[in-house]
Amino acid sequence: MLLADLRMPGIGGVEMLRRAAQDGYDGAVILVSSVHKETLVVADGLAQFRDLNLVGRISKPFTVRALRLALGNTLSEL
Repeated sequence: MLLADLRMPGIGGVEMLRRAAQDGYDGAVILVSSVHKETLVVADGLAQFRDLNLVGRISKPFTVRALRLALGNTLSEL
């Protein structure tokens, strides 16, 4: 599973998604970010366009419950 934050030092989350797809990553992806929801939706679309297995989006700060829900989605996708 890949928890992809859209804002990271050194490499942005969108670039990380692009590289993951380019490298043939086929595991689950959960987007995590404090950016505007619209930006999460765009990143969601990019992940789907790249045929990544996007199983959830979590806005920061997130709760344990939100993470558990996203992880539950991940487990059901396996």
